[in-house]
Amino acid sequence: METAGVAQSSQKLYNRVLVVQDLSVKMDRKGRPYANFRGAFTDRKSGKPVTIFTQALGSAYERVKDHLVEGQEIRVLGAHEQRQADPANGILPTRSFRIVKLAEPKAKAPIQTDPATAPVECQVEETADQAPVAPEIPQEEPDAIASDVEPEPRSIALAVPLPASADMFD
Repeated sequence: METAGVAQSSQKLYNRVLVVQDLSVKMDRKGRPYANFRGAFTDRKSGKPVTIFTQALGSAYERVKDHLVEGQEIRVLGAHEQRQADPANGILPTRSFRIVKLAEPKAKAPIQTDPATAPVECQVEETADQAPVAPEIPQEEPDAIASDVEPEPRSIALAVPLPASADMFD
């Protein structure tokens, strides 16, 4: 499907950190604001700086408008699109990036602690005639095999078939 000279993409969304350049905010025919700007970013594969024509339309513009400042980085989620040529309207074929929304940072997984190394909470009991005394911290049972005890040797019996001829032992 095609709308306003833009071919619909497969809608694969990309996270981008863009530097806003050449920002212009305009109104469409129905009086709704939208933003066009050059978004600068570093290509992950080649490591080279890239600028791409970027648009924020409708509700996407409403979500990002407070973050659109010339020269400032903005983290966004959006789709790459191929603009088709329309010589009658002066539109050249070019690649563009359409913003969908602000990118949200990934949620960090909670830190899992090993119960054996986790800090132990204890309460200190104090009496009027004694200094504070900490209660005993329960110790884990020692392993069944202590490090100073040698393990008992074990033997293993293997069943090996003997050859049919007895002349091997002569």
